[in-house]
Amino acid sequence: RLAEEAWDKMGRGVFLELKPDALQVSIPYFLEKGLQDWSNMSVTTDDRDALASLKLGTMDYNIKVALRAGAPLEATYAMASYYPARHWHIEDQVGAIAPGRSADIVLLSDPEKVAITDVYADGELVGDDGKYVGPIPEIEYPDWAHDTMNVGREIVAEDFAVRVPAGTDKATVALLEPFYFEDEFMTATLDVDADGNVLRDEAQSISKVGLTDRYQGKGAVSAMFWQNIGPTTPGSAASCSVAHDLHNIWSVGSSDRAMAMATNKVAEMDGGCALVREHKVVASVRYEIGGLMSQRPAQEVAADIEAMYDQADRMEWHGENPGWPHRMIAAFLTASPWKWVLVAPYEGNPDGFVNLITGETHAVAWAAE
Repeated sequence: RLAEEAWDKMGRGVFLELKPDALQVSIPYFLEKGLQDWSNMSVTTDDRDALASLKLGTMDYNIKVALRAGAPLEATYAMASYYPARHWHIEDQVGAIAPGRSADIVLLSDPEKVAITDVYADGELVGDDGKYVGPIPEIEYPDWAHDTMNVGREIVAEDFAVRVPAGTDKATVALLEPFYFEDEFMTATLDVDADGNVLRDEAQSISKVGLTDRYQGKGAVSAMFWQNIGPTTPGSAASCSVAHDLHNIWSVGSSDRAMAMATNKVAEMDGGCALVREHKVVASVRYEIGGLMSQRPAQEVAADIEAMYDQADRMEWHGENPGWPHRMIAAFLTASPWKWVLVAPYEGNPDGFVNLITGETHAVAWAAE
């Protein structure tokens, strides 16, 4: 489906910016279709954390993926330089090594293997045989960039409760999963405890997802049920302030208490990721700049990420992709293609469940008939 969509968009004149996952499926499809002109696309790096960047590379990794998928050699390198420069109408400034243009220069011993020997930036040697040898600038961000988690209070387990009237044995719930494209949300029938709290169902691979507002200082929390995502280990949760596009704090967990603990840890750090297992914070990564990035050395951030992944690998998870739930970062995308999305509560929609296309809202749980 992704390759067909890319082909359709390119045929309509859309300039493609393809990440590695898309490159691997799209390029073989383009070759099958007999594509001759590759100039309306680029290879791009997006949402690659410090650990992946240090282990895999950045633009060089994208080029390797494109070449392995079968893209022509010359076109692939142009997809990383000239083609995007031309698309953004800055080809008179960058995108090629030519008089009057600015260019960082990458020297390779084997272009087909993307074997880099030297890198020059601003005319200075900064990469020598795989090692960075240039200066490391000290970057200071203003105070307001550090203090962006305005949750306003400590989040508690009850904030994530999904309730129906007490005395109800069964509830029908709205159900989502990451990257759910259909026009109508799914539903499921779940048990309800004596106090009216709707319960998760591990047998159906149904977990709970929450979203905490980080802007208004009112501690507003929305919660609903999702499937095929999140930990099954008792008393566990994952939480993060990277949640496209509003970047409120998402959490997913096997207990409301664990979700509250993970959310509070993220807020306490001024942003980042937190992992809770058996109601203990076992790992965290601090993204102190806007809750999205860090000014710490990449190696330091990468070490924290690797430690978090290691702890996540010791847990049990729903779905086909066990481990730290990377997909949740983009699962709250506040634009199409998905229709129904969980957002932070707002006036007129206390549950935060909304159709982004129509503006229609809906309850997240109701008594089963």
